[in-house]
Amino acid sequence: MVLNRLPYRDWTSWVATIVIVLAACIVREIFLYPFGRSLPYVTFYPAVTFAAIYGGLYAGIAAMLLSVTITFSWIIGFSQLANLSTNEWLVQAAFPILSTIISYAIESMYRVRAHDQEQTKQLLEINEELTSQKQNYQSLVENLPFMITRFDEELRYLYANPAFEKMSYLNTSEIIGKTWKEIGYQASMYEPLLSHFKTALATKKTVECEIAYTTSDETKYYQHVIIPESEKDGVAHTILVVTHDLTLQKQMQKELLRLDRLNIIGEMAASIGHELRNPLTTVRGYLQFFTKKDNFADYNEQINTMIEELDRANSIITEFLSLAKNKAVNIECCNLNDNIHAIIPLLQADAAHSKHNINLELGDIPNSNMDKKEIRQVLLNLVRNAIEATPSGGTITVKTALVNQHVVLSVQDTGPGIPKDIICKLGTPFVTTKDFGTGLGLSVCYRIADRHNAKLEVETGSNGTTFLMKFN
Repeated sequence: MVLNRLPYRDWTSWVATIVIVLAACIVREIFLYPFGRSLPYVTFYPAVTFAAIYGGLYAGIAAMLLSVTITFSWIIGFSQLANLSTNEWLVQAAFPILSTIISYAIESMYRVRAHDQEQTKQLLEINEELTSQKQNYQSLVENLPFMITRFDEELRYLYANPAFEKMSYLNTSEIIGKTWKEIGYQASMYEPLLSHFKTALATKKTVECEIAYTTSDETKYYQHVIIPESEKDGVAHTILVVTHDLTLQKQMQKELLRLDRLNIIGEMAASIGHELRNPLTTVRGYLQFFTKKDNFADYNEQINTMIEELDRANSIITEFLSLAKNKAVNIECCNLNDNIHAIIPLLQADAAHSKHNINLELGDIPNSNMDKKEIRQVLLNLVRNAIEATPSGGTITVKTALVNQHVVLSVQDTGPGIPKDIICKLGTPFVTTKDFGTGLGLSVCYRIADRHNAKLEVETGSNGTTFLMKFN
């Protein structure tokens, strides 16, 4: 039923009211005719009821008025109205009153029902909106790259998002309701956090901290944002923790520092390298001249030693100049495997001299843009470093492969590995583990990789070290 649908606004209400009342007349005429005027409105009460159900209060009143008119004019007759008894007049008076009450009650009932339906509809819409927001927030939390966890006052896990599983390699179902100690974490892993948790609970303020976690394999850096969640009583009963893995960021910062050092050395190389070489060339020339003089014959051995040391100094300057940032490169499209085949005889000769073996594992790779001479220099430096790091009789493996659409060159040795305190300094000029090394070989490799927009990475362990040069 449409509320407030007045008969004069909707002609169907008029038609329905008239049809219902006429139907009541027909039913009375057929079934209740023998009763005469003793039951004048017995069929009109249902008519009023149906009219009110269809058209509301005004339709019910219209049906009542039409019913009264029919009763007075046809069933009783206007001429007989004066002869009605008191009881009959009470029946006549009761009909419009009861019809109005029935019509009003029906419309009120439908108004209440419609109001309830409207309220229910609004509640359903609000519930759908809340459900949608919950799903959106849940999707947001579950797809964030940050670990989000919730703890109770006893520091038991109440919730952990999927990022937690990826970073910690623990199943969420295995940690809910447990403390760090019950899960099996070492005290060194969670003790640094305890004081920050206690501070957050006590002060009811957000606490931020950055903690380094060191294991036997690596050091991981995490930033924790600890948020106490207060209830209505004002007491923080739970803690929300948002954790961000800063390890990659820290590594990038170290890489930037290393590149910055390389840039400084490169600028120095470009500015003073040639200036150093000129006087050395002059000194070497005079020493060679002295070796041909008879009166210096007794000093030939010392002079030759001086020439050798000058040559060594000159080779260091040559490597130093390779660090120059603005060094010109001759980039051309060629195959890395062809470049390796061109230099492998020299590498094998070096390896044989020190009783090492070189194993080639060259994959099927596409052509790349590179400076042939510089890439050969990288390969020569890496292989010589591998030879010097590997005990006599060891094997050096040179590989090429296509990994994720990137050409990768790798040089692997079977030495003892690189100490942890040296790994973070790799590529820094003059940092070396060799007794007579200059520490410039790897610096040159890093600089060449930088000029080729490539990345030089290292993997080391007790079974050996692998250097990988990844071309973009």
